[in-house]
Amino acid sequence: MITVRDFRPGDEAATFPVFFSAIHEVASAHYSPEVVEAWAPRDTDPERWALRIQGIKPFIALRDGEVVGYADVQDNGYIDHFFVSARAQRIGVATALMQRIHASAAERGIKLLYSDVSLSAQGFYQRFGFTIKEQQIFLFRGVEMSNARMEKRLDDGV
Repeated sequence: MITVRDFRPGDEAATFPVFFSAIHEVASAHYSPEVVEAWAPRDTDPERWALRIQGIKPFIALRDGEVVGYADVQDNGYIDHFFVSARAQRIGVATALMQRIHASAAERGIKLLYSDVSLSAQGFYQRFGFTIKEQQIFLFRGVEMSNARMEKRLDDGV
């Protein structure tokens, strides 16, 4: 069973293996090894990571008490992080997180959700009604990376 809860102090360290595996084992099907390593370096500073996670306060997805995914939505509707562990793909984790994002957006009166979505996640976002607004190529730690700006307008019935 998948449960999703709010972020709690102490969750920071458990999110990094999720992030790392999602990129190195899932997104790597769409990106070169150079992009993967720039995006999720093996030598990521744990303190810097903890501060980043504390700043976005993601929802935490659990399966049998283990953190298997996390995602956030900021007050302006931006979804900054959305990652599911490679070991927990296709079992409903991403769907549960996206449903939580939509519920949170409705509670907070957010009318537009948007994100910079990796090549590997664009189909998932499209299934939830997001559309591609712009394909993007940018430099990330000196390596060219591509993704898409995707968005979804929310109406009062979401």
